[in-house]
Amino acid sequence: MGKTAELVMVNVAEEDGIVIRYFLYEDTYENRPSFSIECRCGEESAFLPDVTSISERAREIFEMFVREKVTPISAFDVMEEILS
Repeated sequence: MGKTAELVMVNVAEEDGIVIRYFLYEDTYENRPSFSIECRCGEESAFLPDVTSISERAREIFEMFVREKVTPISAFDVMEEILS
């Protein structure tokens, strides 16, 4: 994430008393928009850079992460599944 990254959305999900925080960032990568997602849970975090360059798609993926309560441990596997 570059120095120009802007925080676009923040959300929180809770599962059995465990809080998961989600962050959607917008940046510029090679002169195009770039959206990244981060999720944090306790001491664990996962940062998925350059998920998409399409704002609507980034929001869809972000909202799905929150709805499905994706954890940092499963974030990369979930993203791989989305892209396949």
